[in-house]
Amino acid sequence: MGPTLYDTDVVNKRGKMNTVNRHGADCSDPADQCFFLHADMLHESPACVGIAHDPELLTAYGAVYWAFDTTGDRSGNGGQLVRFDFSQPHGPGSMDHSIASVRRYPDIKLYRDDFSHSHAGMIVHPGKRILFISNPGKNGGEVTAVRIDTGRYSRTAREEYPIFSNRLPSFEYSIYECTEEVTMFFMICFFLP
Repeated sequence: MGPTLYDTDVVNKRGKMNTVNRHGADCSDPADQCFFLHADMLHESPACVGIAHDPELLTAYGAVYWAFDTTGDRSGNGGQLVRFDFSQPHGPGSMDHSIASVRRYPDIKLYRDDFSHSHAGMIVHPGKRILFISNPGKNGGEVTAVRIDTGRYSRTAREEYPIFSNRLPSFEYSIYECTEEVTMFFMICFFLP
């Protein structure tokens, strides 16, 4: 799978249903058990162990996320950083995932910790535009800092990574390389009995 976008505003949605009951009908009865309908989803990181929202101000909807995708990590080559831009969320009730931009950064090697299977923490510094990533399976654990506005388009990702959300040209799926990164520090973990 990959990241899924939900609209949690259930109060100000007159005429726009974003919650349903177990029968799929509008969840208007207070006695109903309600379920959110997804506003959009993208499928390019099926082994995601960490995600962070990017507070950037350049996109129309402000729905940009960075993910720590461990796909390929079992081969020893590590996983990689993936940027998701829900360019125009389709809203509840639609399955159209064609208007989005997904960028893979294979030069940012990320490794999960096979011992504890922990979540990899991630956070974006909004002013410095640096993404800090807990990289638990590298050198016993370290923090990687990535300058997220660096990197350049290299090629399409559709052939190397055949799992993608849509075949239409409006769906950008690409590989970016030459991204600036630095190891911040190593973490020492002690496991108590």
